[in-house]
Amino acid sequence: MEARKHAHKFCLLVEVMMQESKMACFLGGAAALAALKARFSTDKPEQECVEEAVSLVDESIDNWRSGQCLSFVL
Repeated sequence: MEARKHAHKFCLLVEVMMQESKMACFLGGAAALAALKARFSTDKPEQECVEEAVSLVDESIDNWRSGQCLSFVL
């Protein structure tokens, strides 16, 4: 929720970094930037964003990658 308050700064930074970058995460171009902006959900009320964040955490609990990361840490 704190990062959401500064979404425009993050998006601007990413937009600058995308210029002439060969990094895979930036190959999506404008679509990648749009996806980042959408992820901040600045057009939604705060409570809806909290619910969405909780939903993402719930989804990740049973994700195989979450288990892999946990076993790596342990």
